[in-house]
Amino acid sequence: MPDRRNLAKDLQRAGNGDDAGNAIGLDQDGAVYVAGTVQGTSSKDMVVLKYSPDGDLKWARTYDRSGLDDRASAMVVTPQGHCYVAGYTTSGETPNKDMTVIKVMPDGSLDWAKHASFGGSAALDDRATCIAIGATISLPLENIDLAEPQ
Repeated sequence: MPDRRNLAKDLQRAGNGDDAGNAIGLDQDGAVYVAGTVQGTSSKDMVVLKYSPDGDLKWARTYDRSGLDDRASAMVVTPQGHCYVAGYTTSGETPNKDMTVIKVMPDGSLDWAKHASFGGSAALDDRATCIAIGATISLPLENIDLAEPQ
């Protein structure tokens, strides 16, 4: 398990201030994953950190959608080490928040990023605050499919 002092340093290295871890997970080999938000160069970015079972940082992956604020709220790690991170992206200069889900591979590479905005009133809050993995159903998400291709 990573030492909390090292975790704070690793979050600071991934960003440059105002950094926070929001979710934690384990894979079948005992690797520890932490998802959170870091201050990037011009905006907030999602971050995923992977630690060995001994607490050594293996990699850090940040996600930045075109300079907008991206914040992680929840994470699920599969036994094989695939990370699904849910959160939101602030839509430019408006207070609207678009749901954002990213998939990070066991080696730290970004597999995909999906976004959903549901339209409507001037101050929407479409942020994702949890993740469920299991059977899928079809929802009317304006033709946005957040399920993984088989």
